[in-house]
Amino acid sequence: MRKILFIVLFSIFVFIILKSDPIAPTLTGDELITYLVDNYKPAYTLGYNTARDTLYGVIDKHNDSLTGIYSGYTIYMQPGQDPSTWAYNNGIDCEHVWPKSMGAGYEPAKSNMHHLFPCKSNVNSSRGNDPFGECVDSLTDRWYRLDSTSYTIPTSYIDQWAEKDNDADLFEPRESVKGDIARCMFYFYTMYKQEFLDTTAGTPDTLFFELQKETLRGWNYNDPPDSIEVERTWKIANYQDNKPNPFVLDYTLVDRAYFPNAGIDKWHIKNNCSDKSIFVTSGNIHFSFYSTHTGRANIRIYSLSGREIDNIYKTINNKGQHYINYRVSGKLKNGVYYYILDMNSNNIQLGKIIYVK
Repeated sequence: MRKILFIVLFSIFVFIILKSDPIAPTLTGDELITYLVDNYKPAYTLGYNTARDTLYGVIDKHNDSLTGIYSGYTIYMQPGQDPSTWAYNNGIDCEHVWPKSMGAGYEPAKSNMHHLFPCKSNVNSSRGNDPFGECVDSLTDRWYRLDSTSYTIPTSYIDQWAEKDNDADLFEPRESVKGDIARCMFYFYTMYKQEFLDTTAGTPDTLFFELQKETLRGWNYNDPPDSIEVERTWKIANYQDNKPNPFVLDYTLVDRAYFPNAGIDKWHIKNNCSDKSIFVTSGNIHFSFYSTHTGRANIRIYSLSGREIDNIYKTINNKGQHYINYRVSGKLKNGVYYYILDMNSNNIQLGKIIYVK
């Protein structure tokens, strides 16, 4: 079998970022996590009582209304009233997306508004300290939307209902906020795991995160940050050491920090894969390599589930530098993909594509 030499030009990840620049684009894994803590962990928060008043009266109040995160329940906020007292008397509690019983009960984490939201009181209690997950509709015990509770599958607006499965100990928010929740969870775990969590393998704190991180990963990419979420994190930063939630500013951080090698074990690689050699301009991915032999270069692109999305190839008739251009527009939707580049059926390159429209 002829040996093919490839000279690597670029890094493991492909980023097509049209909304903002990636944060620390050359870092992954533990190095990236350390960078995020060093640069985005606030030195102070407001304290719990002041944080709730600020959350209800400034951050999450829109047109004199306050909306609960999980079910969309909304109340009118009377001007001139104490925000926390008024909200409590009208059925709103403060939800810690990372539960207090799992490490968020201590300051300054307790009052860090990057993981706090208003929430309808009974929905807050129903979630408790359950992990997030995708509930099976036929097994869901309770459904919550606005001020309604249902014990059977709703017949309309099903994406607007939060779900609780008592037997599975799972809670599922309404669809439109799943990405927001995921980015809060990764933020809290990143900033406070060493300070407040028992990270020993098999302990409740670690299991709590491990149990749901794959689901949260999917939510992060299926529901990317919008302008409202970005505006919110910067509003919070004004009260917390000017430190926004970096996972909102660059949602590729989830994969780069916590899943840097995700997908590699899904493929049956014949040879050791080299580092990746790709770059991106104006919606095109340019795969660049140098070959000392002729043959067929083939690129396969896969979804996270392993379904083949596209397959392109180029016949290599001479030694030297070669390029395979791939136009993304119209072929990839918002999300994460994997690619394999092989030469003469030998897999020699595997990488990740994170596409943001």
